[in-house]
Amino acid sequence: MAKELYALGYEIEMLDAFDETVGHAGCIIRDPSGTLHDGWDPRSDGAVSAF
Repeated sequence: MAKELYALGYEIEMLDAFDETVGHAGCIIRDPSGTLHDGWDPRSDGAVSAF
């Protein structure tokens, strides 16, 4: 994909896996049964919580 974007004229910068540049994310998902699932970026010291 990066090669194709570069060929179209986009400037491409490749980052290592889990690079701090990308930021930190977290989410909570409620599935159709009502169960909550959560996850967060392992690079951060944050957490996800719900009740």
